Amino acid sequence: MGYVHCDIKPENFVFNLPESSESSISTQKKLSPKDFVIMIDFGMVHSYVDKSRKNNHIAYEQTDFLKGTASFSSISSLKGFQQSRRDDIESFVYVLLYMLHGHLPWQKYRTIEDYDKRIDKIIESKLDIFNSDLIKNTPECFLKVLKY
Repeated sequence: MGYVHCDIKPENFVFNLPESSESSISTQKKLSPKDFVIMIDFGMVHSYVDKSRKNNHIAYEQTDFLKGTASFSSISSLKGFQQSRRDDIESFVYVLLYMLHGHLPWQKYRTIEDYDKRIDKIIESKLDIFNSDLIKNTPECFLKVLKY
């Protein structure tokens, strides 16, 4: 739709489950994910289309601050670059990994008080994800997206 969410994390997805029992759900219309998974919190959303550049993609440039939650932010956004579609996709894979495993290896760095040191440790851990124990029981399709 031309926008980047910039704060993909588990807390920004809510579920609208039907009130009917399972037996009556089977008689209703077939449900699609858009019927029950809802994304919320659009406070950090921005367009990835630059209207001043004839609707081309926004420039890949450095920004002054991190948008979003460090545990789920892409490596590029942690390094301070303008977020784009690829960053939301990478963040969503981290959400799926979190949902699958119940934790992410870099969450242990949340207690580091020095902000720059904490971000550096998170980046280092995310860059080393393919050597972590987390990957052993992760579907290959998740890893393909991260490698890409």
